[in-house]
Amino acid sequence: VLRAAGAAPDMAAAMSATLAATRASGAVAGAIRRRTLATLLLDGRQPTEEESRVLDAAAPLFGTSTSLFHGHVSSPRPAVSIEFVYDRATGHFLLWDEDN
Repeated sequence: VLRAAGAAPDMAAAMSATLAATRASGAVAGAIRRRTLATLLLDGRQPTEEESRVLDAAAPLFGTSTSLFHGHVSSPRPAVSIEFVYDRATGHFLLWDEDN
């Protein structure tokens, strides 16, 4: 997916290694909406300009080409907004960001 989004081989390998470590830990990572993939692929650090382009191109591919499922739910009453990333392969939530 990352290579199809334009990532160089070394960038794709580094991002994939970070994602594998995140998946293996089973930890829930909190992030704001724009940084969802950066949290999963870059351990939350700010992406470089090139990485930003790759993340933007990869975002729609991750929902259809991997076991990751991204969702966003909001409700006016009670006022709540939830963004999540669920890994179907492991059955773990990798991201759960809840705003009340």
